[in-house]
Amino acid sequence: MRAPWISCITVVALLLFALPALGQAADQGFNPQPLLEQGVELLKKGEADQAEPLLRQAALAAPEDALVYFYLGSAQMAQSEYSDAASSLRTALHLNEAKPSLGRANWREAQDNLGLALAFQQEYGQAKKVYEEALARDPDYPAFSYNLACVCSRAGDRLGAIAALREALLADARQESGPTLPDPSVDQDLKGLLGDPRFQATLLVAIGPQPNDGPGSALMREGARLLSAGEDAAAEAKERAAIAAEPSSPRAWFFLGGALEEQNRLPEAAEAYAKALAADNPPGRVLSKPIRRHAFMAEGMAALAKGQGEAAAGFFQAASALDPFHPMAFYDLGRAFALQGKMKEAAQAVRKAEDLKDNLTAVEGPLPDPAKDPAFDRWSKDPAWQALLSGETAAPPPGTPKAPVP
Repeated sequence: MRAPWISCITVVALLLFALPALGQAADQGFNPQPLLEQGVELLKKGEADQAEPLLRQAALAAPEDALVYFYLGSAQMAQSEYSDAASSLRTALHLNEAKPSLGRANWREAQDNLGLALAFQQEYGQAKKVYEEALARDPDYPAFSYNLACVCSRAGDRLGAIAALREALLADARQESGPTLPDPSVDQDLKGLLGDPRFQATLLVAIGPQPNDGPGSALMREGARLLSAGEDAAAEAKERAAIAAEPSSPRAWFFLGGALEEQNRLPEAAEAYAKALAADNPPGRVLSKPIRRHAFMAEGMAALAKGQGEAAAGFFQAASALDPFHPMAFYDLGRAFALQGKMKEAAQAVRKAEDLKDNLTAVEGPLPDPAKDPAFDRWSKDPAWQALLSGETAAPPPGTPKAPVP
C-alpha cells in the first residue's frame, strides 16, 4: 500500500485483503477471480508491470466490480501511469457508490491515490476537490487533510496549505492508535513554508506541555494556536503575555513577530524577530535555520523600507549564509546595493538570484522581474546596467578609441 502523502512517491507492497468472490462472467465464459488474485499477489511482490495486464483482463470480465478497478488503479499508480490510474480509481469509486465492495480501508486508499494521481499531473484544482469531498465524508482521517495541505502548497495556496495542515495534525492527535502522519518539517511539498511563523505555529497546535517548558510556554502555545488559526491580534496579545512571563523565550518573540507581520506591521515585527534571534543563544538552539532566515529577511525588508541600504544588505547577507541556494535573499541584496548606488554589486546579486530561481516553490511565488522593479528604476535605461545583468561587458561610451590590433 502506497503511503498517503504527495512527497512520498515510493510504492511499497500492497496488503492482500480478503478478496470477495467475483461472479461468473457469462459474456467472457470464465471466472475472473483467479486473475484478480494473481494480480494482487504480483502487486505484493512489487511487480506492478506484470500485475496490470492481469487486472485489465479481470476488469474486462467484471466491468461492474469496484475492487478490480481499485487494484488496477493501484498497479498503474505504481508505474507512474497517473492519467490511467485516475481513470481507474474514479471508476472504482463510482462503482462502489452503486454496489459497495471496497471497504473502508480500500475506499480511503482509492481517494488518496486519486488525489495523488491528479496532483502529479498538476491538476491541483481537481485534486483539492477530491480531498475536500473525501473529508466531507470522513473528516477524522488525517491523511486526507495532510494531502490537501500538500496539494495547496504545490498550487501556491499558502493559507489553504496551513489551514489543511492544522486540521491534519489535530485529527492525527485524536487517533487512538497514535500518530500516523510524517513530519511536515521535512516534507518537500511543504519546504517553502518552513520559515513561515504561521506554519511553525501550526506545528505546535497538537503538542501539549513539555518537561522543559518555561513559565511562559503555555501562553506561547496558546498564542501559536491563535496565529495558526489566523487570529493575529489575539495571538499578538498572548505572545506579549508569554514574553512578560518569560522574556528570554525565542519562540514567543518569533511568534509575536509573525503576528505583527501578518498585520502588516513590519517595523515592529522586525524588532520582535531581532529579539527572537538574540534570545536564541547559541544560534540554532531553538530556532531552526529556516526560521532564522525568515527573521533576517524581515529585518532586511524593514531596513529597506527605512532607506537603510547598508543595514539591509547585512541582513540579506546573513539570510543567504543560512541558505545559499535560496534566490530571494540574493535578489533583495541587489535591492539593498541599489539603494546604496552600487550598480555592479546589485547586478551580481540579481544575476545570482536568477541562477537560483528554480529553487523557489509555488507557495513562495516567482522571482520579481528587475525590469519592472522600482528599486532599479535609476538604471532602467542605462546600457551598463543591462550589460551587467546579462553578464556582458558594457559597451564603451561613443568616441572611445579602439584598442590597437596586435
